[in-house]
Amino acid sequence: MKNLSILSLIAGLSASLVYAYDECSTCKVYYVEDGVQWGVENKDWCIIPSKCDEVLSKDCFSYPYYACCEGCDVIEETEEGKWGVEKNAWCGIKDSCFEKSEAVEPLLKMKLLELLKMVGTLLKMLVLVDIFKQVKLRVPML
Repeated sequence: MKNLSILSLIAGLSASLVYAYDECSTCKVYYVEDGVQWGVENKDWCIIPSKCDEVLSKDCFSYPYYACCEGCDVIEETEEGKWGVEKNAWCGIKDSCFEKSEAVEPLLKMKLLELLKMVGTLLKMLVLVDIFKQVKLRVPML
């Protein structure tokens, strides 16, 4: 009975207690070993919390080795993906920075068609002006 209580106590402990390391307050991963993601804070190792998996790994190729960029400014592109720099560290650019919204595409097509119509109208006007100049020059002055 005594052993059963000890086992249930151990089973209920979080990973940070089992490893005797604190949980990180950020999601920056420095090392991964046996499925455990490690960060560094206050010059000591800490365990990356599981909430970081949901936040950072959705559409970022560089996670868990490098953080995902918050912005979309590309500094360099490699075989792995597009990279940026934030807070003086490399970060992976999210795929969402370059995806087109399905709602935006029809709007862009509509605006492009409007622009083409306007250009067509402008060209017609220029042709008419040119014709008017030619006709006006041929009309004798009275």
